[in-house]
Amino acid sequence: MSWDEKRVRDWLAKTKFEGYQRIPLPHGLEIPGKDRSPAAKTIFRDSVKGKSVLDVGCNYGYMCHEALARGATSATGIDYGADRISVARTAAEITGGPLSFFEGTVETTKLPGPYDVVLFLNVIHHMPDPLAGMRRIAELARERVIAEFPTPGERLWWKHEGIGRIRRRFLDGLPLVGVATEEGRPQWYFSPEAFRAAFTLHVPVFKKIEFGKSHTKDSRVLAYCTK
Repeated sequence: MSWDEKRVRDWLAKTKFEGYQRIPLPHGLEIPGKDRSPAAKTIFRDSVKGKSVLDVGCNYGYMCHEALARGATSATGIDYGADRISVARTAAEITGGPLSFFEGTVETTKLPGPYDVVLFLNVIHHMPDPLAGMRRIAELARERVIAEFPTPGERLWWKHEGIGRIRRRFLDGLPLVGVATEEGRPQWYFSPEAFRAAFTLHVPVFKKIEFGKSHTKDSRVLAYCTK
């Protein structure tokens, strides 16, 4: 059964969306949400043409659609949220193309990898063991990983630790890892130099890591990790 305009409109009308990602659909329609195209431009600074891409913590799969638009041969997403994956799969059915989505966590789900490029955006700080988590991510990547993570300059951490506003701007220049608790779970914060040391020396899964500005928050960083 094809997705004509009426069917797409009916699905949009009856589905509750989180608003985290806006995804264009046929017939001039879209999944409502934030415009992630500025972030995509930065994240995909290097070409993914002819590459396979995995997005860990994909939400509705915007970055997967963007990867295909930029010439990727296939794009796969994984997210632990059943509702998110349901939306992602329906959007993939509507738009077509080599898209696939898995419900679960990257630690416990068997994925048909490896993939040329792995996106790991704003996930590592939620992991129980970020070092083991990044090792798993590196195993799934043939060429590179693009990660995004919060630094100790993030408000939740410095507020939790009672650190003043003036002092916190110096934290990101130190090889520092911070831990805070949110809803009974640990939240991890890496300065760029701590992230580099962690994953090129302590858990040596990358040969080189470069850093760039995040579009999510000023206190977050993009890491371009080369195997």
